[in-house]
Amino acid sequence: MQELMADFSPEFGSAQCRKLTGLDLEADHDEFLASGFWETSCQAQIEFAISRIAPLTDLDSWEAALTGVVADDSATPVPVDSSCASGDAY
Repeated sequence: MQELMADFSPEFGSAQCRKLTGLDLEADHDEFLASGFWETSCQAQIEFAISRIAPLTDLDSWEAALTGVVADDSATPVPVDSSCASGDAY
């Protein structure tokens, strides 16, 4: 997850919904939908994220990723982005 987040920001300019869209998705949800941003930029961002996490469905890849995390004691939690409509992390 840390690698995904580290790669996401340079690719798209931020990992925060508000910065990516210029909108508060909770307050401006109708404007967000009307803008079509979700069809253009959000789709590309979702595809980027899926391309990075889909390989983890392979058991060997998953175990290798877990081994890397366990070996790296500098891991830090991913912060929650409160500007996303769901309140979930990014």
